[in-house]
Amino acid sequence: MHTSFGEDSIILINPVKVNVKPSATPITLLFLTPYEDLDGQGKKPMKLNDLRPGMEHVNILVKLVSLEEPREVETSYGITHVLVEGLVEDDSGRMGLTVWNERIEQLGRVKVGENVELKDCFVTSFKGVLSVNVGRDSEISTSDSANES
Repeated sequence: MHTSFGEDSIILINPVKVNVKPSATPITLLFLTPYEDLDGQGKKPMKLNDLRPGMEHVNILVKLVSLEEPREVETSYGITHVLVEGLVEDDSGRMGLTVWNERIEQLGRVKVGENVELKDCFVTSFKGVLSVNVGRDSEISTSDSANES
């Protein structure tokens, strides 16, 4: 698929922010989610060093480095969640992993040291530290194609 853009087009790739001054010339904004490719071939896994806070629908191939025991946390709204924290890595670096609530059972299919595929995840930052989050719409599975570190 070939895509062409006019000279008055701006492409914004999430989460990059671009300030555009008002002008008389109309512009076209095309928003791409972090996993889309321009040639229409489908979703491509990202690397950990590509991730930024606020990204959603992220697919990554990583090695599961460590997992902690499940623990309960209470939100400021009084809702209790169960989570498991851990660490993942690929050839670009390491990052925290947080697996939420009902997705914790998927951890039974994988072991520390294995390559895993994380699908439809989101990225958060707490006290400046990034974490890839496996939530209700996410999936965890083993993968032979994740990068060895």
